[in-house]
Order: sequence, then C-alpha cells, then structure tokens
Amino acid sequence: MSQKANVLAMIGWSFLCARPPRGTARPWLQRVDGRTYDRAGVLRHAAAVTARAAVTIERIVGDGRSAATVHTARVTKTTGQAVTMKVVAFYAFADGRLRLVDELTRLEAGGAEDRDLGSRS
Repeated sequence: MSQKANVLAMIGWSFLCARPPRGTARPWLQRVDGRTYDRAGVLRHAAAVTARAAVTIERIVGDGRSAATVHTARVTKTTGQAVTMKVVAFYAFADGRLRLVDELTRLEAGGAEDRDLGSRS
C-alpha cells in the first residue's frame, strides 16, 4: 500500500471503526489534542461519539518516513447532531508501517460542548 493510500485508509479507519489497514504497525499510537490512544482507545472513542463521518482531504504531503494532512471531518454524532472539525495531522512511518498519528482539531460547526469531540473519551 502506498504511503498516501495508507494515510488515507488510516483517516477513514479512525472514524469508521473498521479494521486497521494493512501496513499499520502494532502497536501504534494516535494522539488527538494532547490525549494518547492505542487501537482499543480509538475504537472506543469513535463508537462512543460517531454515528457517521465523512472526511475531505484538503492537503497531503509526505517524504516516505512521515506525512501530514489538513482535512475536514463532518461527523454525525450518535445523538444525531452534526459537527464539523478541521484537523491538522502528522503521520510517522517506520519500516513502511504507520506508527503514530498526531492530530490537532478545531471545531468549525457544532455546539460549544463539542469543542473536545476529537479527543473526548
């Protein structure tokens, strides 16, 4: 799987709770707004707050060892409320496998109570 495909698959997996894509290392970590999750934590987080999600990649760059994206996540929460988050993410690879996702999020649309939606546990 190419680096770009791996990054894009990882973004989708984070929101959709599917199996991690091939080429994803175990263990790997995902940091969101200063909170660190392992695979189980990402699954719990996504299942607790997300009914549906769509991600639009605005920018993606990479050098073979790392990549970065700016993307927008449009989420329908389990309550039915819609939220839009802007995400800036860094991805680290080792031995061709994804090892780390480090994200900062900003609420663009939704209630003030959703400001921490990207990192809520």
